[in-house]
Amino acid sequence: MAKKTEIQESVIDKELLDELEFGAYEVSDSAEVDVILNFESAEKMKALFDKLTEKAAKEATEDTLTELSYDDLVDAMEIEEVVLEKSITEVGVDVNAAKSKTSGKTDAAALSFVDSVSIRLPKFLIYSMAEPEIAKKYGIKKIEEDQEMEEFVEDSVKQIDVVALRELDGGEGYTGKEIKVAVIDTGVDVAHRDLEGKIVETKDFTGDGFGDATGHGTHVATTILGSGAASDGRFKGVAFDAKLYAGKVLYMKDGRGRGKGSWIVRAIDWAVNNGVDVINLSLGSKKPKNGGDTLSLAVNRAVDEGIVVCVAAGNSGRAGNGTIGAPGAAERAITVGAVDPENAIAVFSSQGPVETEYLKPDIVAPGVDIVAGLAAGFSYKGPSHTNKPDLAEELKESYTHKSGTSMATPICAGVCALMLEAYYKEDGESRREKRKEYELSTKVKEALLKTARDLGEDEYKQGKGLIRPVDATRALVPDMKLPEVSKEGYTNEQLLEMLNDLSADKLDGATPENVPLLNYLRTDLVQLIRYMVVLRKRDRESRSRVEPLWEDYNQLLGVSKRDMQARVAELEGRIAELEKSSTKAKRKPAKRKTSK
Repeated sequence: MAKKTEIQESVIDKELLDELEFGAYEVSDSAEVDVILNFESAEKMKALFDKLTEKAAKEATEDTLTELSYDDLVDAMEIEEVVLEKSITEVGVDVNAAKSKTSGKTDAAALSFVDSVSIRLPKFLIYSMAEPEIAKKYGIKKIEEDQEMEEFVEDSVKQIDVVALRELDGGEGYTGKEIKVAVIDTGVDVAHRDLEGKIVETKDFTGDGFGDATGHGTHVATTILGSGAASDGRFKGVAFDAKLYAGKVLYMKDGRGRGKGSWIVRAIDWAVNNGVDVINLSLGSKKPKNGGDTLSLAVNRAVDEGIVVCVAAGNSGRAGNGTIGAPGAAERAITVGAVDPENAIAVFSSQGPVETEYLKPDIVAPGVDIVAGLAAGFSYKGPSHTNKPDLAEELKESYTHKSGTSMATPICAGVCALMLEAYYKEDGESRREKRKEYELSTKVKEALLKTARDLGEDEYKQGKGLIRPVDATRALVPDMKLPEVSKEGYTNEQLLEMLNDLSADKLDGATPENVPLLNYLRTDLVQLIRYMVVLRKRDRESRSRVEPLWEDYNQLLGVSKRDMQARVAELEGRIAELEKSSTKAKRKPAKRKTSK
């Protein structure tokens, strides 16, 4: 094979070059590859795309060309025969064989948002476009593979106390009102009861027709903003009053959702043009990235516009460190890993570092056996990673369990929607207009990271730690009005926040004897409280009392009534012990300074 010039090697992305010479495309002399051409400027990109448009057999539709012949492509770019034959020689095959074994036609799409063009090319044309005189003439600075992306599903909301935000601002609370969220995924089930009245616009980027290809997108969307209508409000999304823009970029292939990176770039551009506040990307590539690929750059550009972008870290954690791909590697994205109900890092959650200086993932959120909407045409799946109870039969037609960083990411996106609602509450339109100037999306990310709960894990697994919605919102909106603790008793969410924050150095009167109690409350009872009980009626004359939250707790937890009564009694005793030790604690008197 002829030696390539340094310019060719610098123009062709190293990962693509390796695939062309030693990988998937090395064995075939007629291999055609979906690539993305990155240009030096928007003007350079437009100039070439206009030339291709003139040659295309069909008129461009939404910046997309179809049935563009390779001959017309060569003619439009004025690639001389000698250059073409040199490139074919570099591929190491016969010239006539190479030309005859290609399909002869291709499709192309302008990715104006990132000054790029996606196109399918035979190997020899990739080399031709990387030739110094061609690359320089058309301003082509990089050619990378248009990689296949996929959904990140493996096979909650109460865990991070989102509900407390609904009690803020004097009881009016935050629920995602007036916030626009784009879910770029497999599509959604537009007829799902939990999405009724929520969908503003849908768009298909796959050519497969809109609809939920795998059920993944419906689960993600309802996690963010589902109304809970099909469960009488029980399974509401994090920001259930937000509005949805649903872009379909993944279609069913080999049993899961897959699609091109260029489709996702176009969908991000669509979302930005629609003025959304938050973009959710529960998808990506399994190949580790350094954040310099076109898709990651598109994410960064959306963030620069003031839009919050939440991206799944990926589900390759079992392979260890350095397993975050695109677009999770994007520097400005909020890259989300997953934890289980005990706040342990999920075994599948992809890990950093990426090949850059910044930390990834950024944060973690619940992502194991999350219950959310089930799209029509798909079957219910019970919990597979935990001992959570199965759903009641009447709920299995509308909801299902899923695990993955794909499930953690929409929880984070929903929290961001609540934070933005709080921020926009005063002078919302003016603040929204200035979000780019104010770098609002960056400030949202900073608030999340600086208030995250350190789980004591390696930072390449947990990032800054577990998302804390109330604290993050307070950090973004310091003057936000906070609720008073109920005089009638603790709410379930207040109790959870209290227990999640317990530590020997924070609790008044903490002694070595208290530590086993604290550890007990942080584990078994937190799980019990989260799903089963609520504290009611606390006053000076009587201690806190625990009552079942749902009447069907026997079925939900699979325990007998007597067993549950025993658990509740033990919980009441433990809480009473905790309260007693807190109120009777005596602080050590400060030592007096004595003069000598």
